[in-house]
Amino acid sequence: MNKIFSLALTVTILTFIVGTFHLNYGQAEIPEKLVTKLNLDAYPWLFVFLLPVYGTLVSGLIVLIKRKTIFAFHQENTANKDGPRLSGFINHKHQSTVAICILFGPFLALIMQSVMLMVDAGWLGKQSISHAAIILMLSYTFFMGNTITTTRRDSGAGFRTPWSLTNDAIWVKTQRYLGRCLVAFSLFGVIGLFFFASKQYFLIFIPILVTIKISAAIYSWLLWRHEQHQKI
Repeated sequence: MNKIFSLALTVTILTFIVGTFHLNYGQAEIPEKLVTKLNLDAYPWLFVFLLPVYGTLVSGLIVLIKRKTIFAFHQENTANKDGPRLSGFINHKHQSTVAICILFGPFLALIMQSVMLMVDAGWLGKQSISHAAIILMLSYTFFMGNTITTTRRDSGAGFRTPWSLTNDAIWVKTQRYLGRCLVAFSLFGVIGLFFFASKQYFLIFIPILVTIKISAAIYSWLLWRHEQHQKI
């Protein structure tokens, strides 16, 4: 856990350094526009803190949402003095979930900061900002697809419908279905970047994402209905 926090801190400091360099760069158009839009013209140096703070808040929010899963994993590992009670793939999956929760925000901030610097430096076209937004969306859906499968029914997070909350069996199947769909969506979304312009991309893939969420709700209802028929 200490290594994860150290890596998150390192990435946050690196984002701060990149932002400082960007602000002092000869053609820092994006920082100037951003500072003006936020009415911070008198404090342009605040730009270097925006994304590091944003990344920290994002990870903090994710950890808050997944706190019961993270704390439950910690309790399972410390309950047995002879060694962790969780082992093998399950233990590794929980560790990966904790790492992703903590590191997602800092890495997201670093990517955004780096893209803005490269656009202002002329290394990337302004169209790259749209591509970066798409990549961030795909990163988020990929992240959610991997972590939602470990969400507990009593955690207050996850894909919650009246039917998925009925019992643990329906809950787990619904989260796994949605998680796999989101991961597949992310992978196909990356391929779509090579075939569609930004506007076309959003017009095509956003409805697909909404359809996936609706299908997950329908799937949870079908599971619940099937269970009800078995009780009769």
